[in-house]
Order: sequence, then C-alpha cells, then structure tokens
Amino acid sequence: MNKILMTMAAGAVALSAQAAMAQEMTLAGAQALLSEIPGAMDCKEPAAPVIPSGATTPEPQMLSAIDAFKQFDTSSNDYRNCLDAAALNMGDGLTDQHNQAITLVYDANASKVEALGAQVNEEIRAFNEANPG
Repeated sequence: MNKILMTMAAGAVALSAQAAMAQEMTLAGAQALLSEIPGAMDCKEPAAPVIPSGATTPEPQMLSAIDAFKQFDTSSNDYRNCLDAAALNMGDGLTDQHNQAITLVYDANASKVEALGAQVNEEIRAFNEANPG
C-alpha cells in the first residue's frame, strides 16, 4: 500500500528509483502538487540553522550551533514522517505524480540535513584544531 520507497540507514537517505524519476520534476512544481494531497500542506519544513566558522567561534556559540543542528535534524525527521503519513492517508488516490512530488521534497530535505551535517562536522574539526587541548 505504501507507494513511497525510502530506505534510511544511519541518518542517510538512499534514493529510490522513484526519486531518480522525480528529478525531472522541479522542486517548486513538487511543492505545488503537495497542495493536492490532504495533510501534506500541514507538514512544515524546518529552517536550516546557520553554522558558524569553527576556527573563530567561541565554544558556547559552537555548542549552541551543534544543538541547533540536532534540533533541525529532529524537526526534519518529523517533517519527512509527516509527508509519509500524508501519502499513506491518500491511499490508492496517490498518483505517480503525487508520489514523485513527495519523494522529491522528501529527498531535498534529507539532502539538506546531510549537507549541513557534513558542514557541522567540518566546523567541529576546525574548532578542535583552533582550540587544542
């Protein structure tokens, strides 16, 4: 019954074959199609936090940025779960185009989380190099 094929492993999202097809659709077009899926418009994508330079940021601000990323990651998981629930609630009324739209916005959010996580790790390394011991 679930037409969305997503695999999550260790916080990374593996793109499904449907996600590859969804790349033909624009993100703006996908977001517009979400308005046709009951409940999908209730799913709010969180804003990504700004991650400061680890080389120059004091420890309290760096810790705050790490916490902000963790909250973003949690909120993004909630957002993607909301999209999944909206798709499941639509049942057989979920068209391939709707599925592609959900997959595209889902994967775009997961990519943001992954990229920001990589940036956080780079800045943590920079912080540790600038503040040994």
